[in-house]
Amino acid sequence: MRKANIIAGGIGMLVSALAFVKTFSFKQFKNVPVGPEFFPRALAISLFICCLALVIQNMLDKSNTEKHPH
Repeated sequence: MRKANIIAGGIGMLVSALAFVKTFSFKQFKNVPVGPEFFPRALAISLFICCLALVIQNMLDKSNTEKHPH
């Protein structure tokens, strides 16, 4: 399960980074303090942080080694 968590975390970080970059193409409005890019950026940052925590947690967890039954 350790490899699967690390791979899933990496894919999640990649998707969130791409989503964050995509928000820079959103149309900007004048006289609006919070534009349409705010919520997608917040979600992308949150997803990246959660995926990073998943990867770090699995890399540091010594007891989460893959055991194959005999």
